[in-house]
Amino acid sequence: WEYAARGGLAGKKYPWGDVFEFDKPDKANLGNIGDTTAVGKYPPNGYGLYDMTGNVWEWCLDEYNKDFYSMSPRENPLSGANSVDWVINNFTSVTTHRVLRGSSWRWSGFLGLRVAFRRWKRPLFTTGYFGFRCARSQ
Repeated sequence: WEYAARGGLAGKKYPWGDVFEFDKPDKANLGNIGDTTAVGKYPPNGYGLYDMTGNVWEWCLDEYNKDFYSMSPRENPLSGANSVDWVINNFTSVTTHRVLRGSSWRWSGFLGLRVAFRRWKRPLFTTGYFGFRCARSQ
């Protein structure tokens, strides 16, 4: 998720770079609209992906572990399962905290806009400002 959110800007804090410029509400939907917005209202990142920050927090497959990155593989880390297939095939039995990324329209702090920021909740917790991203291989 982080790699995709940076849109080719390796090591940057936000999808648009390192400078926090939220005084310009054209970057993301973060409390400035009062609800979700249609995909594409804000400019895409360098990979052509829209709304990587703001709009809705995105559920990720990873189990939340605050120390995971200090012990995970550098490429394609997965926390809480041996494989993506296991998570997909057993998603109804997953009860541990899962990672949420990207912030939402209901979040008032800029910290969530950082692509490295991770929030967590149990998968049964639902709200109008949590969602997911549909993706496919090319």
